[in-house]
Amino acid sequence: MNTGGSDLFESYEQDFSQVARSIEVIINSTIPSQSGEKRKTTIRAAEREIEEADEIIAQMEMELLNLPQSSRSRCQAKMRSYKSSLDKLKRDLKRASSRASGPTDREELLAGTNGTDLDSASLDQRARLLSGTELLADSSRRLQDSHRIALETETIGANVLEDIRRQRDQILHTRNTLMEADSYIDKAQRTLKESDDSDSVSSEEEGEDGEEVALDDLSDQEIDEDIIPQQHVTINNKSALKKIQQEIKLDLPWIETQVITSSEPIVIKDINNDVERELAFYKQALEAATEGRKKVVESGVMFSRPDDYFAEMVKSDEHMTKVRQKLINEEQMIKVSEDAKRQRELKKFSKKVQIERLQERQKQKREDLEKIKAMKKKRKGVEDTAVDDDFEIALEEAAAEDDRPPNKKQKTSKKSKRTYKDSKFGFGGKKRHAKTNTAESSGDLTVFGGGGKPMKKKSSFKPKKNVTKTRPGKARRQASRNKKR
Repeated sequence: MNTGGSDLFESYEQDFSQVARSIEVIINSTIPSQSGEKRKTTIRAAEREIEEADEIIAQMEMELLNLPQSSRSRCQAKMRSYKSSLDKLKRDLKRASSRASGPTDREELLAGTNGTDLDSASLDQRARLLSGTELLADSSRRLQDSHRIALETETIGANVLEDIRRQRDQILHTRNTLMEADSYIDKAQRTLKESDDSDSVSSEEEGEDGEEVALDDLSDQEIDEDIIPQQHVTINNKSALKKIQQEIKLDLPWIETQVITSSEPIVIKDINNDVERELAFYKQALEAATEGRKKVVESGVMFSRPDDYFAEMVKSDEHMTKVRQKLINEEQMIKVSEDAKRQRELKKFSKKVQIERLQERQKQKREDLEKIKAMKKKRKGVEDTAVDDDFEIALEEAAAEDDRPPNKKQKTSKKSKRTYKDSKFGFGGKKRHAKTNTAESSGDLTVFGGGGKPMKKKSSFKPKKNVTKTRPGKARRQASRNKKR
């Protein structure tokens, strides 16, 4: 702040020096060489510059108040010299304006005017007006800067005064605390001195019996059985301690200390029993909490929040809406994931059920085949008609058909969506050579049979009527089977 003020004062000094030099040039050189209207114009310009110099002097005086005490005396001396030089310039201008030079006023009035001189005078006057306007704007800026600096200085001064007042209060509080501590120390010293006097009296009485000797200073031979070691006696002067407590005790309301003493002392039969000890502590704390609540209510201090109290949330409603939407999205994603997992489990279960059904069917099929084989074995060696052979052949063919693997190329019922797409885009796959023969189509001769009834195979063996034939032997049956194959 001080450095800025000194810089501003120096800038004012430079401006004043420039204006003073300009006025000196006008008074000493320009005015004596002119006459008539030009002379008057120059004198008016010099008067305006003197007014500007007065304004600069006023600004310097205002800025002088903001300077530190160390540099203020030096600047005051400069101010006095600037004022004296300005007064001298005013006197010189007054003499120059009153001094008669050139033709008289009457001759100037009656003399003809020259247009060139008037134009040059108006241009000169315009230039002077522009320079004066710039100087006024500069002066306004300096005034604003000075006002701002003054406000900043005032604010800093107010803050400094506030800090000084606060420090003074702290010093007074510390001084009072130290005085109270000194009084407590004096009282404690007096009490300790009284106790020391009583101890010294008792020690003198004991000293009359004999001088005390430390056991460490004696050798083993000097130690006798009759020597009784002295034990340090601890003094617990309860009355003195209570007296000191009453003296240093501060008379403050309960709400300032919030000290609660239990109504009964804690008595524990077995201190090593953790449950009993913790229960005693709990009862004591519960009693203190209940008593403290009563005293707080009696003192009229609010310690619970009102029912109609609504605290302002840390987060805005917009932020909480985003958080809620995010939680809802996460919950929906979890639900979708659970549904997908459930569908996968259902698919696995359905596949498992399907496999179990297929296994049951195969098992049932095996059992049926076993039963058929068992029936065959039972019927083996028993004579029967040709109907029995046909029955056995039918059973074998049925078993052979069941043993065949299912046709994978067998088409299942299509869905409506698949049917619509097939009708719109085709069946996919290879389009060329759709009617070209394959190994299966070349070997399939059923297409040449026509649409009539199939021909009945003529049996080479015709049994006679009313003739009971015996069952052919095993070799014959085998040969007949080979022929059929």
